[in-house]
Parts: sequence; structure tokens; C-alpha cells
Amino acid sequence: MRQSFDKFILGEIVAIALAVVVGLFGLIQASTLLIILSIYLISISILCDAMVARFTYNQTHALKQFARAITIFIVGTFLLIFL
Repeated sequence: MRQSFDKFILGEIVAIALAVVVGLFGLIQASTLLIILSIYLISISILCDAMVARFTYNQTHALKQFARAITIFIVGTFLLIFL
């Protein structure tokens, strides 16, 4: 039987894989926007991990991961606005 959080696990894996590819391409091309997109993808990956932790009843880990995701999202937005 498939668990209800399988889509979040898949989303976490896809987001982190895309973050690596986009980040490397952004570093090679020296593109600030691609690097910031990579930061947003990392934030999405951590958010998916928080949702998985929430579904597995690990509430403390879920709250810490959610706080990390929000912090990384805010830092990415700050960089997008001021760079």
C-alpha cells in the first residue's frame, strides 16, 4: 500500500536533483538567477522533508525543517531583490 507521503518523498528527491543540476549550471555560466533558483529548489526540498516528518509523526523535526525552509526562502528572496 502506498503511503500518503510518497509524493513528498518524490518531490524532495526531484527538487534536490534539480538543485544540483541548476546550481552547477549556474556556477558554470556565472548566472545569479540560476543560483538563486537553486536556493529556492533547496528550500522546496527541505519543505518536502518537513511534510514527510509531519506525516511520520515526528513533529519536532518537522518544525525545525519548516523553519529552515522558510529561512532559506527568505535569504533567497533577499538575494533576488538586492542583487
